[in-house]
Amino acid sequence: MTAFDQTSLVATFLIFCRIGACLSLAPGLSTPRIPMRARLLASLAVTRALAPARIGRARAAASPVAPADLALAIGAEFLIGATLGLLVRFMLAALETLTAAAAMTIGMSSIFMQRIDENDTLPDLASFVTLAATTLFFVTNQHFEILRALADSYGPYPVGALLDIGRGLDRLTGTLGAAFLLALRLTSPLLMFGLIANIAFALIHKIAPQIAIYFVSTPFVLLGGLVVAYATMDTALPLFMQAIAALIARG
Repeated sequence: MTAFDQTSLVATFLIFCRIGACLSLAPGLSTPRIPMRARLLASLAVTRALAPARIGRARAAASPVAPADLALAIGAEFLIGATLGLLVRFMLAALETLTAAAAMTIGMSSIFMQRIDENDTLPDLASFVTLAATTLFFVTNQHFEILRALADSYGPYPVGALLDIGRGLDRLTGTLGAAFLLALRLTSPLLMFGLIANIAFALIHKIAPQIAIYFVSTPFVLLGGLVVAYATMDTALPLFMQAIAALIARG
């Protein structure tokens, strides 16, 4: 049994810093719709579950050290946890951005729907797709995979170890680029349909400028875009969740 002393308390707090930073940025768990107290209690519960197995090595970093070294260790834990959370959050952010762009190409540019993980607004289609992706994130137990990745992160990055900033930034930028490329592939049917439909109606307007083409084209473009979204999203979202699962598995 681990003795409860000042060193153990500081070591547990260092473990909490990494877990809290990750869960505060992870998709679905960081939404303001979850009360702050509930998120804090969830972080404390995960810390309580992981601390007994990790506190042995954490005590070495939490042993009596200078305040500057302790502050550096706390900052390192925050950076490691935030990097893990941002890796997955970038995936949903890329899907949200490209879906919002696709929604605007088919005429669904109204922003009366709220985002799932923030308080600002989004086009209806983008909010719906983001809600579906967030729901699948929990249905497929990817939130538990994030906890597994957190537990495994203490292997390459033990408590008190400094994060290689260059490597971390390379991983974040690489993930961001791959996320936008994947989101572009998944939303390309909607983007291509909106582009082709708008070009076609623009040509019609050039041929017959007396027609109020905007009022004529909007229902057809909107209906066609919804049909394309209905036909493709049931395949696109599972592929998206497979990409998230592969990303979390890499750690």
